[in-house]
Amino acid sequence: MLRFDLKIQEIAQQDIDESADWYRQRGVSLSSRFLKEIRRKLAFITINPYLYPVIYRTYHQAVLQKFPFALYYYILDNQITIIGCLHTSRNRDRILEERI
Repeated sequence: MLRFDLKIQEIAQQDIDESADWYRQRGVSLSSRFLKEIRRKLAFITINPYLYPVIYRTYHQAVLQKFPFALYYYILDNQITIIGCLHTSRNRDRILEERI
């Protein structure tokens, strides 16, 4: 089984941190649950990166189970690069276009 390396771009990490901070303001346990869900989804993407659909050019979208967010990433060789963690209500195409 091919194992993929994971890279999280700085802007994607900022997305995650800002969202976790927002949830932290509403309760520490909510923030912890959000970050746990992010880690779980990242681990799953690393094992099954092609499971999630291509939604924009060559970019995949992995929607979180318990929070209205999705991780966006591309695959190049054996590396997965996370380019964003966006709320599902946001205009993902415009934001992804800015990050390419």
